[in-house]
Amino acid sequence: MVNLNAQRVPWALGALGAAIIIAGCGSSSSPATVSKAAAPVTATTPLPPAPTPQLRILSPRPGAHTGQTVTVRAVVTGAANIGPDALRYVLDGGPAKRGSGHITFHDLPAGRHRLVVTLAADRAVRAATTFLVHAPPPAPSPASASVAQPPAPSSTPTPAPTPSTPTPAPAPPPPTTTSTPPPPPPPPSSGGGIPQGNGGDMDFDNNGGPSDGDGNV
Repeated sequence: MVNLNAQRVPWALGALGAAIIIAGCGSSSSPATVSKAAAPVTATTPLPPAPTPQLRILSPRPGAHTGQTVTVRAVVTGAANIGPDALRYVLDGGPAKRGSGHITFHDLPAGRHRLVVTLAADRAVRAATTFLVHAPPPAPSPASASVAQPPAPSSTPTPAPTPSTPTPAPAPPPPTTTSTPPPPPPPPSSGGGIPQGNGGDMDFDNNGGPSDGDGNV
């Protein structure tokens, strides 16, 4: 006779071992699934872009008329603090001058000038302007300066001028009249002869000349 219980025991042990193995596999996967679900999620926020620096010239303005001394003022926005040598100033393509937000040019010649200002660290950041320098007025000559000066006030008052009495013109002398005495009357004629002694017609032959008796000769 075959014992059926003895044949069932190995089968039952094999089924129990398979169940334990299946249970172990299931229990080992559960904690891994829970840990993945509980892990925190971190999101990265993008940083804002850095501002672009900008350079602007405050003075002189474009087209300004200036004298021979010019003070330039510039301002930079969107950058860190400007140091004492952070800007480059180039006038008419000449040598560059380093400075801060302001710099002064002296003894500029008359005419039109062009100024370019850039950042020393980044020359792509720049600004430019043009201005006109007037010629200085001519110096006054010493003669014109002395004429233009007013007379110095005198401490002693000047007396008023005394009116002068006009001198009458002298009277003209009376006219001089020369009277010619009338000729003496002729002496009486005696006997019709030639009158003598300045008589008759008062010719020179009335004095007894050789031509007496010819009338008025």
